[in-house]
Amino acid sequence: MVPDHAGSRWNLMEPPMIRRAPFIAAALLALNAAGALAADAKPDDAWLANFADAKALAAKDGKDLLIEFTCSDGSDEAARLRREILREKAFTDEAAKRYVLVAVDLPFDKVLREPQLSQNRHLHHEYCIEDFPVVLLADAKGQPYAALGYAAGGAKRWLERADSMRAKKEERDKALAAAAKAEGAERAKLLDAELSRLFRSGLKGGYGEVWTEIQKLDADNAAGLKAKYVQMELVKAFDRILDDLNEDGDPDDALKDLDALLARNPNALMKQQILKLKGQVLLNDKNDRVAALGALKAARAAAPESPHNAQITKEIDYIEMRLIKAETDAANAEEDAAEKAANEKKSGPATKGEEKSPAPEGE
Repeated sequence: MVPDHAGSRWNLMEPPMIRRAPFIAAALLALNAAGALAADAKPDDAWLANFADAKALAAKDGKDLLIEFTCSDGSDEAARLRREILREKAFTDEAAKRYVLVAVDLPFDKVLREPQLSQNRHLHHEYCIEDFPVVLLADAKGQPYAALGYAAGGAKRWLERADSMRAKKEERDKALAAAAKAEGAERAKLLDAELSRLFRSGLKGGYGEVWTEIQKLDADNAAGLKAKYVQMELVKAFDRILDDLNEDGDPDDALKDLDALLARNPNALMKQQILKLKGQVLLNDKNDRVAALGALKAARAAAPESPHNAQITKEIDYIEMRLIKAETDAANAEEDAAEKAANEKKSGPATKGEEKSPAPEGE
């Protein structure tokens, strides 16, 4: 299967890092049997598993969302966060007064049924989660305003810290309200300024509708914002392709999706990563060395100053060596066959019973 590929590419001015999303493992299997999302809910009824239901409940009750992204059997920290804080009865009793609690689990070994698995993987990408565990605080629409991880000190102190971060929601809402009063490019710039502030605080996803709005407001890319958010969408789409491949997805589908990304005019570094992955799929999954070589050469040419070019050149050299060996082996085999045919024609094919017997000793 395809080796570990580029994972986090959010700073598109820097070379992507190579890593595998932490929840990916061969043991993570999806059952095709039908079943409601609620069937995979946590043993603690205070935590919901269906995200759409959680948002509807939050809107109805005037509460925020507290979303736990975890790999429940993947790390000691995830286990401590649950054991010491999030699953403490004192915590759930108090937190449920002002939050709707949502658990988004992508475990290594536990089997998740559909549609639970698809929902959780979608949320993982939508919110651009890169490490587990993380807890997002979001409004009833699902737009996040703060992120927290594990912190020692117990449930009470952790919840107090979470509550103190609700001031960040007021700051965000004030900025978005100011943007709503503006029009055109000015509105796009104000929206981008607030999303950039959230981005710097670690909140990279959950604002897909705002991304789309900014692109429409800067349709001619006069402010450079349309191109910026197109690239960010490409990053998210690329990550989905990676995860599908690492979960034994169809390589033909991956190649079609990668070509679709290339058609959206990615920047140089992103284009290089797309072409490099295409080359790896062609080589490892399709066993097409010639096509893989072409994709990797295009990847190297896409970003001439990229620090990844040394590694790409090694991959190109390896494929070229294998192609030369294959050509040499084929030529040698053809030469051997021709020589054999010439010898048979010269001496005549031996018939059955006419094989020469060894001469007696002494002759």
